[in-house]
This record gives sequence, structure tokens and C-alpha cells, in this order.
Amino acid sequence: TYVRAYVTNSKGTFYGNTIEIFAPDFIVIQELGIAVQRQDIGSGNYESMNSLCENSTVGGFTDWRLPTIDELAALYNLRDKIGGFVPTGVYMSSTIHIGSYSNRYVDYMDFSDGTIDYCSFYSDYKRYARAVRTLTE
Repeated sequence: TYVRAYVTNSKGTFYGNTIEIFAPDFIVIQELGIAVQRQDIGSGNYESMNSLCENSTVGGFTDWRLPTIDELAALYNLRDKIGGFVPTGVYMSSTIHIGSYSNRYVDYMDFSDGTIDYCSFYSDYKRYARAVRTLTE
């Protein structure tokens, strides 16, 4: 979107410079110390979603990642402000647990009701992912 300011007075109409206004592909959430992409990066298993996040270059940044479960819970609470989440979607986090017999589990959150659960790290069940990055000074 382009805008241009102008003023009209008794001497005529005068125009300012045209500037471009754009909505970035991510939103900064200062209180969490993160930026979050405005759109889901995709849906898939943990390894594919983690890879998509880590290889994202949105906004020219190369340090995107999956959110922790705590960050994901905060994003759930801000979902209306951020936008773009699937209301009934299940979202992947980067939080991993080691269970019995050294099994690995990854936390996820159901955005239909905010419940947190976990699944096998190797599960092929598809979950959505939204990339975040830590804000730096």
C-alpha cells in the first residue's frame, strides 16, 4: 500500500513524498521476547516442522525455530491479536521429554481448547507449526 500526504491552503495543494506501508510477515511480541510469523509454516511431523522453521528466512532472518510449549501457550492466549491460526489446529512445540526406555516425546497444544499433551517424537501424525525467533538487542 502506498500513501502520500498532502495539504491544501490558500497558496495551493502541496504533496509530500510517497511512502510504502506494508504489514510484515511477522509480529514482534516484546513482552515474550520473540517474533512470530503471521502464517503457519505448514503441517507435518516433528522433524519436518522443525526443519521448515529452522530453514525459514522470513523477514531476512535465519534464526526461526519451533516455539517452546510455554511460548506456544502464550501464543494461544494472543491468537486473536496474531491471527492466522487454525482454530481447531493442533500445534507442535520444540519441548521434548525423555520417557521410559529412552523414548522421546514432544509437547503439542490443541488450539480448539488450549490443552497441552504429548506424542511420540517419531509419530507421523501431522501437527501445525508456527515459527518464532528470539529477539536480540
